[in-house]
Amino acid sequence: MTAGRTLPPVTATPPEDLRYRVALHRVHRLGSARFALIERAFPSFEAMWRAGASALAGAGLDERTAQELLRAR
Repeated sequence: MTAGRTLPPVTATPPEDLRYRVALHRVHRLGSARFALIERAFPSFEAMWRAGASALAGAGLDERTAQELLRAR
C-alpha cells in the first residue's frame, strides 16, 4: 500500500444476497458501469435480480441489457 493513500471501504454483501450478486455478475452485457447503475437504484442484489424490465429501464439499463438479465434468470 502506498503511504498516505487510503483505500475505499469494502461494501459487505449480506450472505443471503451473495448468490444474486454472483448471478448478476455472470449476465452478459452487465459490466461494471451498468452494474453500478442498477446497484444505486435497488436496495439489494435480490431486488435487482427480481426486477422487471420497466424497473431495470428506470434504473438506466438499455433494453438489450435488461433482456439479457431477464433471460439469465
